[in-house]
Amino acid sequence: MLKYEILYNNKDVSAKKGQGTRMKQLPKWIYYKQVFQSKFQAGCVKAKIEDNWVNGYEIGPLVEIKKLRTNKYVVRYTYDEIM
Repeated sequence: MLKYEILYNNKDVSAKKGQGTRMKQLPKWIYYKQVFQSKFQAGCVKAKIEDNWVNGYEIGPLVEIKKLRTNKYVVRYTYDEIM
């Protein structure tokens, strides 16, 4: 079973005055709970998350590897299609 935390970006990006349409909202990211020492380790988890949705009926998640200020890596993914 994969460990994960759900962190939401609750910032609603609204349009400036004079614009009739709203801008796109930020996606809601799900962060994998573990922090990795190397990009290779994070890449292995990214591949595992992506492979779980191969040949599925649903669209797979968008998975990213983010580098932290401490030179460690974290994996995050989203199912939002607003990107």
